[in-house]
Amino acid sequence: MNLTLKIKDNFYTEPDKKGRVKIIKKDVVTTLDINSTDIVSVSQIVDDNGNLLRDFSRLFIKEMGPVIVNHSVNEIKRMKEPKVNKIGFKTKNKNNKK
Repeated sequence: MNLTLKIKDNFYTEPDKKGRVKIIKKDVVTTLDINSTDIVSVSQIVDDNGNLLRDFSRLFIKEMGPVIVNHSVNEIKRMKEPKVNKIGFKTKNKNNKK
């Protein structure tokens, strides 16, 4: 199942003669399309003060490595679970009728 996730990205200039790059724009929100089976692990992120950032999580993706996304851990777990549609009818057993 394909997932569309929001990530924060930085845009850089081309390297100059010395190989240095400069940030053009910082923390630009972009989207990332991945397959849910490519996600190896999901973990929470802690800031400098030791507080959990509930709106962000770190994913380890097979081809890309670690990526920080703008979704909570619970939201990622819900996205990964397959949605099951129940089809059928509820029936009552006549022997168990009270």
